Amino acid sequence: MCGVWSNIAKAIKALHEFDINYHELFTLVPGSNVTILFWKDRWCGSLTLQERFPRLYELETTKLCLVSDRIISSGFCWRWKSQIIEDEVMGDLTNLCEMLQGGNTLPTQNGFRFNLSADGRYTACTIRNIIESNINPGKDSKICWLNVIPLKIICFIWRAAMNRIPVAANLEARGVKVQSNMCSLCNMAQESSDHLLIKCEVSMEARKWILNWCGIPNSQCDDVNEFLSFAATWGNCPKKRVRVTVVIYGLLWFIWLARNNKRFKGIHTNPAKIADEVISQTFSWFKFRSKEEKGRSIEWSLSPFC
Repeated sequence: MCGVWSNIAKAIKALHEFDINYHELFTLVPGSNVTILFWKDRWCGSLTLQERFPRLYELETTKLCLVSDRIISSGFCWRWKSQIIEDEVMGDLTNLCEMLQGGNTLPTQNGFRFNLSADGRYTACTIRNIIESNINPGKDSKICWLNVIPLKIICFIWRAAMNRIPVAANLEARGVKVQSNMCSLCNMAQESSDHLLIKCEVSMEARKWILNWCGIPNSQCDDVNEFLSFAATWGNCPKKRVRVTVVIYGLLWFIWLARNNKRFKGIHTNPAKIADEVISQTFSWFKFRSKEEKGRSIEWSLSPFC
């Protein structure tokens, strides 16, 4: 099954897997361009009015009435099955009226409000930060979604930070049979995300080449998140930090490509070749995907800060 609503349903289900309640993220706002059910839609907080005031809902004659049917310019228009007598029900009605009077019930141009931003506008960055914090509680890594880096590579980095790339250890954990669970590059340890990208001898040597090219002292990292945090916080110059981030993301990506070439094609790529690919391709990214002045390729091959 495919289509817009199918994709929306899958996205909602995925948010629940990350312990994110989408009902708390968005609020319907009464306006001329939307049709909102008074009792059954969530437009006054995370609960529907049916859930919040069940006794009033039982007295309602038209269960599927709209907001515009009950809130009019002169006040509120109610249609009950019988006269309201019980004090508890009268108390519910009073609370409902006070809530409606204090809320935003006037027509607006926006049908939905994003509750996590001050202006009510949805931002993908905010959702990403929430998902990352729920997936990696306590982790301080930060994914930098830079336009200069191809999107598929940033998505790979994001998945690597969540330990969700298809290395042998993860495939075995999902019940997938692999010919060998040893690292494809060094064949000395089980192939996990952290080992392949950080602790493997080939990866460590390629990282040494790249950091030396950047003029950065080689630093020990224990996992992918620590390396990404290093990139996100390195130095005091924002422009230089962007270049280091692009280079480090490129390094992890080309280590991954070297792994795939070895496992599926039997092609061995040495650390120097990985470093050459990183230097060459990152220059192309900046040349064709950024307006920043890059200089010539010969200067870039000497240092990314020339």
